[in-house]
Amino acid sequence: MFPIPVRSIPDRLRTFYGKLGLEDKASLAIVSVHLILLFLNWSRMPNDQKDWTYHLMISKMFVEKGSFLWDVYEYAPVGRPHLYPPLLHTIFAVTHLLGVDWLNVQRLYGIVIYVLSLLVLWFVMRDFFGGRVALLSVLMLSLSESYFWWQVSAAPTSLVFALYPLLIWAFLRHEKMAILILSAMFWTHLASPWLAVLAIFIYSLLKGEMRRFFKVTGIALLSFLPWAVHVLRYRSWIHHEAMTVTGANIELVMGVFGLIGLYMLAKRRGAVETAVLAGVVALIPTAYAYSWRFWIHFPTLFAGVSALGLKKVADDIGEKGFPAAVLLLILLSFTASPSVSIQGMGEKTLPIRGALPRGGEPEAPAATYIMSLREVRPPLAIEMSGLMGEGRLLRTSPHISEDAMAVYGWIERNTLPDEILHVDDGFTGCAISLFTGRRTDNGAWKEVIQQWVVGEARDTQVRYGVIRIKPGQRLSEESVIERFGGYVVVDMERFRKEQPHAPRFILEMMKLGESLRDAGRRAGGKPEEASRILRETTSKVRVIASEVPQAPVKVDLLRTAGSMERLADGLEGAPQAKREETARLLEEAASSLERGDVRGAGLILCCGRERPMP
Repeated sequence: MFPIPVRSIPDRLRTFYGKLGLEDKASLAIVSVHLILLFLNWSRMPNDQKDWTYHLMISKMFVEKGSFLWDVYEYAPVGRPHLYPPLLHTIFAVTHLLGVDWLNVQRLYGIVIYVLSLLVLWFVMRDFFGGRVALLSVLMLSLSESYFWWQVSAAPTSLVFALYPLLIWAFLRHEKMAILILSAMFWTHLASPWLAVLAIFIYSLLKGEMRRFFKVTGIALLSFLPWAVHVLRYRSWIHHEAMTVTGANIELVMGVFGLIGLYMLAKRRGAVETAVLAGVVALIPTAYAYSWRFWIHFPTLFAGVSALGLKKVADDIGEKGFPAAVLLLILLSFTASPSVSIQGMGEKTLPIRGALPRGGEPEAPAATYIMSLREVRPPLAIEMSGLMGEGRLLRTSPHISEDAMAVYGWIERNTLPDEILHVDDGFTGCAISLFTGRRTDNGAWKEVIQQWVVGEARDTQVRYGVIRIKPGQRLSEESVIERFGGYVVVDMERFRKEQPHAPRFILEMMKLGESLRDAGRRAGGKPEEASRILRETTSKVRVIASEVPQAPVKVDLLRTAGSMERLADGLEGAPQAKREETARLLEEAASSLERGDVRGAGLILCCGRERPMP
């Protein structure tokens, strides 16, 4: 039986709505407009963001393969351990079992999570600072294009950051709910919940609430223990690598008023103000470790801080200040919001674990950044444009284009259910597995992998490959079986024979094989010389990377350079066994480079070659 009689629910909703002030009703009206417009744009979703293919593929694996702990779709025939916390994937799977097809699962939760983000911020800021700040918070968050773009992707981190303000509220107001929310975060994503932990730690440290902090965090971690044991079992498969800075998009309205809001929070120093300030500060490490994510997640709470600053300015203006502020944000929401765009021309690695060149070494060409003022189309403008035929503002994922769907149809008609396909892009492979159930020899992310698995996948004989044609790429018609726009299905036997003409960067990298081999020979007895050779080689790799136009290749090369430098650092003062292990890795990497397998060499340098059983 329901604890609340069903017939009384409408009455209770009417009572709740009647207790809301004008500002609250306006906030909910704005959220409702988002909800309606997003449902009207249903057919244009998912948006142009690739992660959703991986997450739906994993959910499909739960349902159709019954595999929860081992990823059987990627890097076939071996696969790899599935270490991604499974809460959101399980929700997707259950929704599918209730009769919703996979594509509509993504669309549904993309809408739900974005709308939830708005409602959570409204609720928290209303309780902390009142209805007026809550209304401005909803409008301010509605200005963020980057936040919207990520939240409607329905990625696990989108759910974590939708709940982020609610955790901070619950830590102050409802301890048991805080435990539940933090537990859900841990079961959704491995890394981002630790930002939430940092937020409540900062608050607890400043306000003498460490006992509560240890209780909430301890119980949440205890609930996560089963999955943590699974992750620890395969910890040798996990490899964190430095990310690259490619620029930023700073929304001026949110930024300017956010600075005022931060000043107000720091000045007042109450429990609520300290908690919100701690929540903002805790997100800053993201800018260092995972730079582009900072700009897509930061608005989750900073929009509320900006609203607080705007409310202060409006109050200083006088009686008409608040209505003017609301009208300004509404106008910007449906048109355009000014922003400062900082675009990186070139790449610069973040200084993580020795990633910067040492003194006296030739540095890779520094990144050049161009700052410009531009207009950003806020979410409401994007949603409206989708209804008026301006689809360019709400770009649909290429993985559900007519060409992509034609590829999936061809695969289903011409391949066996257990057949393995070659793909040149991991996310294309995820989409193929999602829509056809076929396995592929590639994978979406390289953080969980070992080189021997890549080797097994590379050496497996497959009949067909699916290639997404890149600008300037040419394929012989002899290997092409079918063309579907930007997709080409190839005969793999012929395709492999046609690959002797390597790009220039591969030829340049192949020349470095002997340098790695030389460093390996010296690693055992003369580690200082081996370290010097590795650093010289690192600098050469960075120079090669600076001349490569393709961003994915550039990132791979920079990661390889970072791995070389970490090996160089590790040789200094290392025991003999460690030096011998490094020598073995360098020999294997040199062999891979000399065959032209640049990615394989990078994976060996980064990940080693351990081979634990699945």
